[in-house]
Amino acid sequence: MRLQDQFQEILKDAESLGYVMALTRNDFCVHERKGIYKKVSFKGMMGLAVNPDIDLRLFMSAWKSAFAVNENDRKSLQFLVKMVRLYIRSI
Repeated sequence: MRLQDQFQEILKDAESLGYVMALTRNDFCVHERKGIYKKVSFKGMMGLAVNPDIDLRLFMSAWKSAFAVNENDRKSLQFLVKMVRLYIRSI
């Protein structure tokens, strides 16, 4: 299901999902981290999610769309970003 393009609000609420896998993928690599999204903050189009488990710098100007996906009861939020696909999956 396509979500409204309110990426910052979605990410600020991600802590409510609890322990998740943050997965970033493109044609060249896959990067996975597991933890809780805490203290997500934004200043303009730049965002930070910094804690011991998930440490991300977010460049929001490249973000294009967001989806809520349920594949065989495996739920995720998926974000399409220029050249990269980002996932937040429940574990």
